[in-house]
Parts: sequence; C-alpha cells; structure tokens
Amino acid sequence: MFAKEDLLGLKDVVDWPYLLSSLEFQKINIQTRRCCCLIHNGTNPTSFSWVDNYFYCFSCLKSGDAFELVQIIKGFNFIESVKYLSDLFGYRIRKVSNYQKKVKTEEWEIPEYIINRINRQNFAAIQIKEEISKIETARENLTNVLISMRKNEEKYSGLESSIESRLNDLDSDLRILTYYLHHYEKN
Repeated sequence: MFAKEDLLGLKDVVDWPYLLSSLEFQKINIQTRRCCCLIHNGTNPTSFSWVDNYFYCFSCLKSGDAFELVQIIKGFNFIESVKYLSDLFGYRIRKVSNYQKKVKTEEWEIPEYIINRINRQNFAAIQIKEEISKIETARENLTNVLISMRKNEEKYSGLESSIESRLNDLDSDLRILTYYLHHYEKN
C-alpha cells in the first residue's frame, strides 16, 4: 500500500527522543539512549534502549522499529502507525498507486518536526543569552561592591570572602552557559 522507499525514509527521520516523549515515555536520557519502558510500565530508567531506528527493552524483551512501537503503545494497526509517524514528523508518504508520479524536490515542505526542533533550539539559545546577561550584570555589580569594600577594609572584612566565593560561582555558571550556548548555536 505504501512505497517501500517512503517507509524507509520515514524510519530514517524518526527523532527517537521526540517520538518517545510524544508517546509519554518517562526519564528519557538522550546521551545513553535509555529510558523507562512504557510497554510494561517499568520504572527502571535504563531498561528501554534505542539504536539505529530500533528499540529493545531489557526487561520485557520487546523489540522492533518505530512502527511496531507505535502499534504497541497506541494499539494501532500498521497503516495507522505509519499515518501517526508521518503526521508527527511531517513526512509525506505516497501510496503505491501514486508511486509513479515524481514530485519535484522544491515542492516538498520542511517537515514540521524539523521546524519544531529549530524553534526549540532557538528558544533555548535565547534563554541562555538572557541568563548570561543576568549573570554578567550580577558579576559586575558584585565586583563594584568588592572594590568599594576593599577601600573600607576594616568595616567589611568578613564579607569579602563571601563575595569572592559568589563571584567564583558566577564565573563557573557563566562558563557552563557559554558552553551550552555554543552547542545550540552550532546545531
């Protein structure tokens, strides 16, 4: 019923963390590619794993591809799971009867999931920039206070180390946020 190339293409565009999140899986760890298994309502955050367009649960021993996962979780048949995934990721699936019609590349739209991912990244970058700005302002203010305190050393000797410690914390936060900002702007 569906063109094989389109089904393979749809499997390739599946963003597993986004799919699992939309299916309400819990404790999704993108780095380790692990989470709790919703199939058996497990609570072990490392039992469910996904690699190369396939999943496997080490607890309930279920495995398969994205189509099978949607069928299991949603109770869909294969056709319904294809429609669910194509809608979720904005991927157009052709039926075999229309297979011979060639679609020009420029007629394809940018899939919605890509637009959503870009928007999430841009929003995160904006939030990080705002936080960096707040930290820089706080750091500048604390530095000015510290300079003023050092002029009147005898009055504020106990607070100086506290402010220096806070400045170190702010520097650390600034380095971390700058790293994440670089990551989001690079992607």
